[in-house]
Amino acid sequence: SQKRIKIGVRLSQPPFSVLDGNGNFEGFEVELAKKIGEKIIGRGAKIELVGVNANDRVKFLNDNVADLMIANFTQ
Repeated sequence: SQKRIKIGVRLSQPPFSVLDGNGNFEGFEVELAKKIGEKIIGRGAKIELVGVNANDRVKFLNDNVADLMIANFTQ
């Protein structure tokens, strides 16, 4: 069975992360999430990107919707 990790990235926070019209994420956070995911579970593993809004970040972690959150936290 293929290893998998679910990583949260922001839905609309350019240039960090944005969901394009084709349903794909792009941006700095996205590339960072992919690299971190590869380091954690290895090359060829399934890295599932989970789109989050600011208010969902902690909830998604607590509810196991995402295993890791890259979505930026600022004050």
